[in-house]
Amino acid sequence: MKRLKLTPRLQAVADKIAPGAAVADVGTDHGYIPAYLAQSGAARRIIAADVREGPLLRARETAYAYGVADQIDFRLTDGLDGIVRADADTVVLAGLGGETMLAILSNAPWTREDDVTLVLQPQTKLDELSAYLTESSFGLFDAQLVLDDGRLYTVFSAGTAAAEPFDPLVALLRRRDVLLPVYVNEQIVKYQRALDGLSRSASGHEGAAQLREKLRRLEHIKGEIRQWQQ
Repeated sequence: MKRLKLTPRLQAVADKIAPGAAVADVGTDHGYIPAYLAQSGAARRIIAADVREGPLLRARETAYAYGVADQIDFRLTDGLDGIVRADADTVVLAGLGGETMLAILSNAPWTREDDVTLVLQPQTKLDELSAYLTESSFGLFDAQLVLDDGRLYTVFSAGTAAAEPFDPLVALLRRRDVLLPVYVNEQIVKYQRALDGLSRSASGHEGAAQLREKLRRLEHIKGEIRQWQQ
């Protein structure tokens, strides 16, 4: 049977799943992570869930192609609706927008239990997702940056049992992630453009203070990076 090879982004997600976990991959799309976990025997239970029939059909096709369809529970569901704590101790949300992840998690209070781990790879709105996780008393287990097809992605695992405060930037700095300098520069450019846009808009300086604070923090992180690069 042929082996499934994941992209760097999805491999980083899969690597953050603890051996023997009961996994719910929400927004599974092609179902690559569930199929990979089934092939590797890394999980004791695997749910592939999606809100649309098309992606779930593709996930089934992937599983059949790699001979693991009988090891995966396919569920047509909106987020974590219909999935309960007894089904999974690890929730994977990869390739979704941060605002979508926030909505899914806020509608599933059981994800805040101490024995539940979240493995997250947001496409957008990391700030909003981070604010929700911080306010909901989540801590950080691990974080890393991944370069995949010319784009940087943030992948992290979190849970209310994690002792480290939820702050991916600090975690990336502490582990001296080799991609952090590139990521910080990208973020500085993004926020500076947003600040410039505000200064030209009719709303004037609304939101400018927050953007300036984010830029100050990024410049501080940039200074810390220079120290460990020397």
